[in-house]
Amino acid sequence: MEIKTVREPVLVIRMFEDSAVYALGIKAFLQTGIGHSIDISVYSTEAVYSFKASNADCCLVLYHVPGEIKLPRLKKDLLQIKKRLPQAKIILYGIELSETVLDVFYTKAVKGYFLLSDAPERVAEVVNEVLKGNITISDNVKMDYVRYKADLHLKKRHKQKTNQFSLR
Repeated sequence: MEIKTVREPVLVIRMFEDSAVYALGIKAFLQTGIGHSIDISVYSTEAVYSFKASNADCCLVLYHVPGEIKLPRLKKDLLQIKKRLPQAKIILYGIELSETVLDVFYTKAVKGYFLLSDAPERVAEVVNEVLKGNITISDNVKMDYVRYKADLHLKKRHKQKTNQFSLR
């Protein structure tokens, strides 16, 4: 009698995150939502150029740089990830990204997904949506981007009005 082993599907995720504890949090949320094995390799955000090319279903990139984010570096990093993980869906997440970074990510650098949050449950939600093949991300994630753009616009208008009053 022949015994066949059934391999459980494994979701392969490459993650650029400076906290292994945070990566474990995301893994826990993903396992409850997906229900099969997850192979998460965690690299520091500085390791973009040193990790080996491989197959991956998804690549999560935390981008948090104190002060002003260097746009050429962001574009270069994302393109390097895309080159080394050509099949991976790229998700950029964080809480301190500028409108310019969002525009570069959406239009110029790499096609992927953006989440204005670093909450593990939200990141796991986006990973689930992306891996299901949904072209659009769920509405509450899209709303983060819309709210962010609207908030930036309001801040600019407030600053312009303040400057007008101070000039008189």
